[in-house]
Amino acid sequence: MTIAIDAGELTTADPTPPALLLHIDGMSCAGCARTVEKQLQALPGVQLATVNFATQQGRVVGQVDPQVLLQTVAAAGFSAQLLETPGQFPTLTQETNPYGLRLAVAGIPLLLLMGVMVYCLVMNLPHNLHHQLLTLVLAFPVVFVGGWATHQASWAALRRGSPTMDVLISLGTVPTYALGLTGIPEMTLFVEVAAMVMGLHLLSRFLEHRGRLAANQAIRSLIQRQSPLAHWYRGMGAEICEDQVVDVPAAALQVGDCCLVKPGEVIPADGEVIWGQSSVDESLATGESWPVPKQVGSPLIGGTVNQEGLLLLRVTRTGAETFLAQMVKLLQEAQGSRLPIQQLADRLTVFFVPVVLVLAGMSFGLWWLGAAALQPWLLQMSRIFPWVHVHHSPLVQALLVMVAVLVVACPCALGLATPMAVLVGSGRAAQLGIVIRRGDAIQRLQGITRVVLDKTGTLTRGQPQVTHSWGDPELLYWAAAAEQGSEHPLARAIRQAYPGPLPGVEQTQVIPGQGVEARVVGHQVRVGSAAFLGIPVPAALQQQQQAGQTLVGVERDGVCLGWLAVADPLKPEAAEVVRRLQQRGLAVCLLSGDHPATVAAIATLLGIPEVYGGVLPGEKLDFIRGWQQQGQGVLMVGDGLNDAPALQQADVGMALGTGTDLAVQAADITLVSGDLRGIERALNLAQATFQTIRYNLGWALVYNVLAIPLAALGLLHPLMAEAAMGLSSLSVIANSLSLQRYHA
Repeated sequence: MTIAIDAGELTTADPTPPALLLHIDGMSCAGCARTVEKQLQALPGVQLATVNFATQQGRVVGQVDPQVLLQTVAAAGFSAQLLETPGQFPTLTQETNPYGLRLAVAGIPLLLLMGVMVYCLVMNLPHNLHHQLLTLVLAFPVVFVGGWATHQASWAALRRGSPTMDVLISLGTVPTYALGLTGIPEMTLFVEVAAMVMGLHLLSRFLEHRGRLAANQAIRSLIQRQSPLAHWYRGMGAEICEDQVVDVPAAALQVGDCCLVKPGEVIPADGEVIWGQSSVDESLATGESWPVPKQVGSPLIGGTVNQEGLLLLRVTRTGAETFLAQMVKLLQEAQGSRLPIQQLADRLTVFFVPVVLVLAGMSFGLWWLGAAALQPWLLQMSRIFPWVHVHHSPLVQALLVMVAVLVVACPCALGLATPMAVLVGSGRAAQLGIVIRRGDAIQRLQGITRVVLDKTGTLTRGQPQVTHSWGDPELLYWAAAAEQGSEHPLARAIRQAYPGPLPGVEQTQVIPGQGVEARVVGHQVRVGSAAFLGIPVPAALQQQQQAGQTLVGVERDGVCLGWLAVADPLKPEAAEVVRRLQQRGLAVCLLSGDHPATVAAIATLLGIPEVYGGVLPGEKLDFIRGWQQQGQGVLMVGDGLNDAPALQQADVGMALGTGTDLAVQAADITLVSGDLRGIERALNLAQATFQTIRYNLGWALVYNVLAIPLAALGLLHPLMAEAAMGLSSLSVIANSLSLQRYHA
């Protein structure tokens, strides 16, 4: 069978240009985000533009000047800045809550105004000129000072022809305040309503912004883990001299520099140990709190914590190439992505505010012109619902209903429903050692029916080991000596199995795929397969081959010294993970390029009934496409490099690898520690996140479907309407934040 492989299918890199990430200030609702997104999408060279209201971020893919992006956002009435500069570690911007100062400015006069209202109510004082003037004075800083930014944003939205939530708030407060200037005593009520609506609006936005900051804590904690200082070491020799240590900014380190890391300190950069031994808390990268032993040659991840020993490391990655920087970048991209389930909410928010404006106008006209027919019904409702406000003046009643409709109809809850859940869920996943590179993978995981597993490096450790030997006691000595000139994985396993010193090799000839022939201290040594040596495998050892082990023969001066069994051991959790995936009702299969007999032996040990061995990369694509054409959702789990084509083709690709390999993974999700139990953790967390999204969207839709008609029927006072609007957004935020406590 001939397999045609498209060259594009074998790439491990994304085919799209790198994304530019923007932090956008001034967005108050999902409508603002939609406006900015449309402006960015219209730019020449932009392939994709998404703006996330929850994270206040924009993501742009394409060939475009960053300055043009910033100017476009500014022209839309907002401000923006690039989140990171290429080659640098992302910086932690001091993100303050802009509504805090506004709320403080409005809070004191609003409390005084409420005190006056309560006093007049208790003392049964009529509204006179002095009361009107005092109300106007106290309400002014609330409506026009604390709410000035809201009115600015409203005016900008009207100028660009895309009304937002700010327009609703401005129309609900400015005209009602202006009615108090007419001098009509009963209009004092509207001044009080305008001030309290603006005060509740500022309070709900303040709490909403705090919720967004809390949801984004995962990225902030990652950036804060970067060590500000490093103990740069300029010494030489085997002894560590403290007087050769100079403290320098960690950002100034370069590849090849050496740093001393003392017990309890944060490792300043990615590197490898060149002296000392210790254990390191790598929970930042893997989600596992158990310390990892480190010795000479062990990799180190910047941001992790050295435990008890003194270590000298050589820097291998700096700036944007470090594990922390790559994880922050991937988290930002995932949190800025849009799930398919969000499309309904996006379509609704486009028309939401204009429709609400029409409904508010119709409600005003209906209550003003039809007061005679509606007033008796409203009086009856007031006996059932004590909070229903009944006013004798048709104009006042119509204005109250119109204001209630304007302030209760806010698309914020709809706009926050999906991105807030993705924001918190992906952050929690990162804390568990699961990096979700593409946020839409959360939804696609819900349709998975088949899990396809690679063998080497996925189910097995990916590090062959010598498990048995039969024959001469010096068998391993001669084999390790001859294999010094080979870089084959089996050769490395044999060398690592011999603990002592090895003699020099005079001549070495490596025959790819068969073995090696070398001259060692005057002896001709050959190490390789039975076919290479020209001798059959003893019958007593053939069972080892059937168990998935590779037999390597060793011959010295034409005499067979014996045989070595080399195997890639299974990960200890592999059998349990396969069993639990099958219990979920998922079809689990093993798809590997290794020898069919070896793959079949591994599948038997793990209880996997469906197994395919000797499969080339192009054939893996054919298998996955075939299952997808049958309507199956495929989750491919591999090492992220050799399996890159299959990972990209699958509905969801999941790579197992270490943190330092994170930048080159081609999958949607990466399990940093390589622990197979992360597969089920990712499935469980994705399910919990998607359930949260559905709850958020359901609540937001139900709220708007019920609240707007109630307001139009006069059954909601404007203050209650504003409070309900704020609570709807806060409930979505609180429900999303509950994912931070999720335990997979």
